Amino acid sequence: MGKKGWLVVLLFFITAGVLGIGNWYYQANTGKTIEKAQQQYKKDLAKEKKRSLEAKAAKESAAKQIYEKHKGKELVYLPVGSSLTAGDFATKKSKTYPALLAARIHQGLGYKVKTINGYGKSGAGLKEHGADSLPHIIFNHPDLVTIEFGTFDLNRNAKNTYVSAGQFKKDLEHFVDEIRKSTGKKTKIILLTTWNSGQVSFTYDRAIEEVGKAKGVPVANIESVWLNRSDTHGQKGEKAATGKSDGWLANDKGHKEIANTVYKKAYGLLK
Repeated sequence: MGKKGWLVVLLFFITAGVLGIGNWYYQANTGKTIEKAQQQYKKDLAKEKKRSLEAKAAKESAAKQIYEKHKGKELVYLPVGSSLTAGDFATKKSKTYPALLAARIHQGLGYKVKTINGYGKSGAGLKEHGADSLPHIIFNHPDLVTIEFGTFDLNRNAKNTYVSAGQFKKDLEHFVDEIRKSTGKKTKIILLTTWNSGQVSFTYDRAIEEVGKAKGVPVANIESVWLNRSDTHGQKGEKAATGKSDGWLANDKGHKEIANTVYKKAYGLLK
């Protein structure tokens, strides 16, 4: 082999060596980079877990303090409204949304809840039943009132209860004003939206939301409990505390979800 041939061989081995060393160096550094990234990920994960646990502990501590602050204090609750408030088609009175709400307020906030029942009237509208119930609200001077109207006020076929959305809004504003004028700041009010009446529900729900905004009253919007749902109202003919289900009004599951929705608003008011 001539000089030229040996030179080619030498250059080949030098090139191979350089490439080999370069590849080794690359692999070594890549491995270190991956290892560092993994270590940093584990550190970040541990920090996030610690923050999450601290936040959970702080939340639990705050909830406990709130509970202890109100523990044993009496809270008078008066639910007023139509069929939902009356508890139609729940299997037991203890499974209606007012009863479940009272239980949650006791469990979560510590209050000893005294519920004044009898002001939920099946098929009732605000213009009729609101006026009837107002003297009782004034007399009992409750700490909390939930107002559930609109479901029968929107029904054009219900001659005794139907009013336009505009008139309903005016009537609801007046009802809230009358309660406040008579009971003062002591009485906290929560409005509920309507039940399971399709597109027309949205019109009246908007009116309720507008009253809430204008009067500074929280609104428990229960549309998610019934909209595109079949599991929150009983099968027609199903046995219930007040007879057989009409297949439209809330069942036990529906009442539970309504109570949970209202409780979120009540917690903010009563804590």
